Amino acid sequence: MNLLWKLLARVLSQRHIANWLISRSQRTPYGPIMSRKGDQLYMDRWWTLNPYGKNAEGRTAPAKYSWLPSIRVHHICLPDDDLHEHDHPWDARTILLRGWYVEERRTHGQPTRVMQAGMTGAIKAGDYHRIARVCDGGAYTLFFTWRYIEEWGFNVDGSKVPWRDYLGID
Repeated sequence: MNLLWKLLARVLSQRHIANWLISRSQRTPYGPIMSRKGDQLYMDRWWTLNPYGKNAEGRTAPAKYSWLPSIRVHHICLPDDDLHEHDHPWDARTILLRGWYVEERRTHGQPTRVMQAGMTGAIKAGDYHRIARVCDGGAYTLFFTWRYIEEWGFNVDGSKVPWRDYLGID
């Protein structure tokens, strides 16, 4: 299965295909994430397939088609400005379309790695990571998520701290 993902990453990261995916997805914005101070763009995001919904409180709700992955393009402009690694609420897969970033996964004893255009990587819900460095101009990724499994959070001294608590939201 990993070989298929590697082949797909090679094809989708070809300049003309990557450019088309990025420009096509930019028609369906998901919304930017600003830096912790709120003065810089950390990440911009656009939907490609099966966007999440919103519940009555305006919070993220499951995608309409639960049997399909949700896919979006991310433009990662800055490294993570948090001191601790974070996890995600679902299993996910990323394909680097353009640029590069350095990813740390210290919690699980994995080596730091440079992710470059044409590469792919998987992360499971509950696996912690951190983007430590990003190339000038940022990195564009095609990001696949599957069904929601758990709330995301940060690994602080071996314990998971819910993201809203960690970031001081609510």
